[in-house]
Amino acid sequence: MKRTVFALISAAVILTGCGSGMTVQEVGTPALGIDEQSGVMMPPEDERDFVDIDLWTAQSCYPPDTETVIVTVSNNTDAEFSFGEAFKLIRVFENGKQEAVKFKEGGDCFTALAQVVLPHEKTEFRANLAEHFALPLDEGEYRISIEGMGDRDAVFTVSKDAPVPSDEPQGAQLSLETEQAVYAPDTAVIRVTVTNSGTEEAHISLVNFGIEQFTAETCSMTPYHGKIGCETRLGGAVPAGGSDIWELYLDDFPGLKLTEGEYAVYYDGAEAEFSVQANAAAPETDGVPDMLFCMEKTIPDDGDGTGSRAELILLMKDGTLWGGAGGLSRSDISELFRKQALDTHYQMLKKVDADAAQEQYLRIKDEVKNGEKVTVIYPEAQPAVEAPRTVWYTEIPLNDDASQHITMGSEFCGTFSETDNEAVNAVCAWFREVCTREE
Repeated sequence: MKRTVFALISAAVILTGCGSGMTVQEVGTPALGIDEQSGVMMPPEDERDFVDIDLWTAQSCYPPDTETVIVTVSNNTDAEFSFGEAFKLIRVFENGKQEAVKFKEGGDCFTALAQVVLPHEKTEFRANLAEHFALPLDEGEYRISIEGMGDRDAVFTVSKDAPVPSDEPQGAQLSLETEQAVYAPDTAVIRVTVTNSGTEEAHISLVNFGIEQFTAETCSMTPYHGKIGCETRLGGAVPAGGSDIWELYLDDFPGLKLTEGEYAVYYDGAEAEFSVQANAAAPETDGVPDMLFCMEKTIPDDGDGTGSRAELILLMKDGTLWGGAGGLSRSDISELFRKQALDTHYQMLKKVDADAAQEQYLRIKDEVKNGEKVTVIYPEAQPAVEAPRTVWYTEIPLNDDASQHITMGSEFCGTFSETDNEAVNAVCAWFREVCTREE
């Protein structure tokens, strides 16, 4: 797929072309310190040449048909620094004259998304020569001038006698893959597998994800801009040779509306393409979520008594029962379950029959699907004193892909409240026994 130019300014942009004919329509106002043309965070104009940023190429000399040159960017300052994806290739002649190498047709199109380098950290920039310039290059000296670097360039030479760059991935090398190749327009979440085939650990940040939308001649980028809460998973590490799964909720990409067409999930130069079709099939599922039931006990904190803490018991679809402190979101719990890493946050208590547990869940799901209203019946007079409260509940997905929180029962100051549905009450009694029975 041919990717045309687009720019990330503040929240979103709309692009109508490529190269010198590019038109950028801003949505919102660029933040302080952001270059209005490129979207790159820059130092003040009079300080750019003095920022202590070092660049060097993986090899000092490359063959003429080299497709990619890896540039290491080292931030030796006490502040974050960012640069763009666009770059120029400059030929340096023996007499000192410098001349920019012409882009090949369509080669002046770049993904203009800023890449951040933390203080006293390094990152790698992959200059894809084959995508932007006609190969082979003439022998001689060259400089790679990266957007946002001022006069700091990476220098290398081209020679027929140069060693061929190693095919062994260096540093962190990321690739993306979406769970499905085709999604429906009303898709609410896209799961992406991030694989690191490099030799170093990769640090992933949720805020660096974007979703590209392609048309016949243009491409637009919608960056992540979701609400940041205590349960939001902002970052994580992918070890060398490992992978990780990220859930991208489309509500966190403001202005993005899926319509039929071609799209891609973008992260740090890596892309995972997918299509949107009106007749796309729903994801294959066995009809049950990763977490079937949860018992949540709210206990006043020791001390002044103004706070409280939550303890959870989780019953997963494989029949394992786990206990531990609250604080993780349902998506985080599911992710740990899929990675077989629940033991990093919870303690496994026991295992029950998985088929029986799933049958109990489906029993409640059928009641809700049939339109049965489930209401917890509380005593007419609630106790006036604060005391521990225990609630048994489950999450039931509805036809509109939303979730309904079904409370199966609660216990407050020793008073137990059931629902007005006998089937749900029976499941609640079963789950209460599972949680409290010693084995």
